[in-house]
Amino acid sequence: MEVENAISSAKDWLEAARVTAEAKVYSQALYSMEMAVEIAFKAVLIAMHVEVPKVHDVRRAVRIYLRGNKLISQSFLADLENYLATYETLLRIRPIVGYGFEKGISKDEMRNQVSSLFPLCSRIIGECEKAIESIERRE
Repeated sequence: MEVENAISSAKDWLEAARVTAEAKVYSQALYSMEMAVEIAFKAVLIAMHVEVPKVHDVRRAVRIYLRGNKLISQSFLADLENYLATYETLLRIRPIVGYGFEKGISKDEMRNQVSSLFPLCSRIIGECEKAIESIERRE
């Protein structure tokens, strides 16, 4: 049940990102995208019966518990570093967009980030969902 709640939450955050991007509130869209990917990774960790770290940056835990794990599909593992690179970008952007008025990031710059990162985030969440299904089938 916890896994389903987590992946559902990730999809909700992604939907919030889509809606806020359409409303041209790009800072909130980017924040929501980071949360979506973070929670999707946490959902996979939960499916692996890993105690999820109570931090935003779960890259280390993902690498430790998922890389090379035979319960995870090879297609997911083949692109894992690309997914983590996208996540790293979102983590780096997160404090900037939260305080964009102080840091001087322009709305156009945020819009461009949303445009380039949203499809990647959507793919990551879909792939995390497939990874969870793979784990559940193999257990």
